[in-house]
Amino acid sequence: MPGAGVYWTLVFTAASLEHLAERNIEAADVADAVYGRNGPARVRRAGRGARQRWFVMAPLDGGELLTCVFRAALPRDLNLEGVLIISSTGRPEPRSQFDSSMRLRSGLGRGRGQKLWPVAGKQGRELVSTRAEKKGRIPTFRSDREERDFWARHSVEEFAKDLEDLEVEIRPPRTEQIALRLYKEDLRVLRSLAAERGVGHTTLARTVLEGWLARSRGKRKPTRRRPVHRPA
Repeated sequence: MPGAGVYWTLVFTAASLEHLAERNIEAADVADAVYGRNGPARVRRAGRGARQRWFVMAPLDGGELLTCVFRAALPRDLNLEGVLIISSTGRPEPRSQFDSSMRLRSGLGRGRGQKLWPVAGKQGRELVSTRAEKKGRIPTFRSDREERDFWARHSVEEFAKDLEDLEVEIRPPRTEQIALRLYKEDLRVLRSLAAERGVGHTTLARTVLEGWLARSRGKRKPTRRRPVHRPA
């Protein structure tokens, strides 16, 4: 069963792009991996507030497993020279205004010790149990460069004990809105159910619709194209 969707715009600074280039990786490659276009990603999280980091382990198109470390993007990141934004299209876009989908930006680090897909998830979990006694805590960093240098020398699995596994799928931010008319009684029930779950009624409606669409996609049978008879 697919996990809940989280919608990210990826923001790359010039330093992030330089860090990737040193490893022969392009920002578009990171986007394809993070958005799950090459296979499912394992998503973990650690820390709170400004120290919160997301760790995404996902395959590149060639099969190599890429581990990325993300932090929350800041409005000032968009004012830096050479910034690159990837959102709904999955490809570089012009600089825009900061919005809530710019939760994270990549390039803080690429963990060492990559494995090959599809056994990566199993191997990663085995590493958690065999190295548990050697785990330390993720340090506090004074700058992005210091953090990038740290992750270039250390594997994310060294700190697996501090990481929380998340059942989520990272997706590009939504780009379309629709208007939906409901009977007053249906709207009242929707709001009541949403309140019981601690979410907004539009969030609940979207979640139900996305779940129905996901199930419907799985049930659809491929259509056969009718043969075209051409005159001899």
